[in-house]
Amino acid sequence: MRKNILSALAGYGVIFALVFGLMSVCWVVVGAEGAFEPESWQVSPLWIFLLLAAGFLAALAGGWTADHLSHSARGAQMLLGIVIILGLLVALPVMLGMGPDPDVVRPENVPMLEAMNKGQQPVWVALLNPVLGAMGVIFGSRLRNSHGL
Repeated sequence: MRKNILSALAGYGVIFALVFGLMSVCWVVVGAEGAFEPESWQVSPLWIFLLLAAGFLAALAGGWTADHLSHSARGAQMLLGIVIILGLLVALPVMLGMGPDPDVVRPENVPMLEAMNKGQQPVWVALLNPVLGAMGVIFGSRLRNSHGL
């Protein structure tokens, strides 16, 4: 049981590190102009694509890691639960409209951390993200061997 919990946590650590790293690279490449709609905190279609792709790829790696470390499907199953629960918790403020004021005009140059805090994504993106994360964990656990979920 302990091995499964640790493997799920390691898988989540992989997901977190990859999403942060990949999105940091995306920010350097596209900047605020590519990440947001003009003079707005609404994320652009390009940024939505990059966010969803990075999340799915990271979840693939996380699922593979959890399965590899636990030597059974149980570690990936625990990771799947973590991804779904945390994903829905992150989506909740977006669904309730608890984000920053949408009428505030975005300045041209924005530091990445400010963009992370003030960026506004559509509700459907916030809900799709945990679904794609769950799919990534499932497929990632199946990449390693036949233990998969």
